[in-house]
Amino acid sequence: MQIAKHLRFLLAYRGKGINMITIDEKTYTEEDLNEAQIAQVQRVNILKAELNQLEMQAQEINVLISAYANAIKESLTEEE
Repeated sequence: MQIAKHLRFLLAYRGKGINMITIDEKTYTEEDLNEAQIAQVQRVNILKAELNQLEMQAQEINVLISAYANAIKESLTEEE
């Protein structure tokens, strides 16, 4: 999974808050960030979670596609 190429986020969590964030190899504490920046980091976390969920759904859909394709293939073989 790749988040924006120019930013590399490495997040550490403390409960629901942010303990620290590393961007381009520079670490910031929560106290270093203003409210807007904290909100943006939280949004990045939400988007990453959504992306993980979508990737899992894509994998599951691919499994189903393979299963249906195999079922079609098997049914065609039986008819011959």
